[in-house]
Amino acid sequence: MPEEATAIENERLLEFNQSRMDAAEKTGGTRAEAAPRVEMLEALLMVGFALINDIADLLVIGSIPILGDIIDAITWYVIYEWARTRGLKNPLFLKTAGVVEFIPFGAGDILPIYTLMVLAIILYNNNRWVRDIMGNQA
Repeated sequence: MPEEATAIENERLLEFNQSRMDAAEKTGGTRAEAAPRVEMLEALLMVGFALINDIADLLVIGSIPILGDIIDAITWYVIYEWARTRGLKNPLFLKTAGVVEFIPFGAGDILPIYTLMVLAIILYNNNRWVRDIMGNQA
């Protein structure tokens, strides 16, 4: 009797493993990776940092040629390092959006480029439909 129970149990285990292998073949054997997410406090800090720079750029700093460019470069680097160290995915145009800030007397000093860049990175990493719209680039 115990031998029959063991045989039945082994047969069920074999069927179970076979069904798991079949399911893995149907899905391609890949698992969805957990994407890094930006939490609320972190998002508020980064948006605040970018917003302070954009406001300062609009009011005073943007009109001072060398100083404005140095502060823009620091801001761009901080946002880039934040995204890189957190493993956040961001499309190429978000990495290069800061170039607009370096155009002298251009839209970069008027538009909140860094704030929009940070918001786009946050939305891109927290919402799957935004990644689908933006082409799911890395």
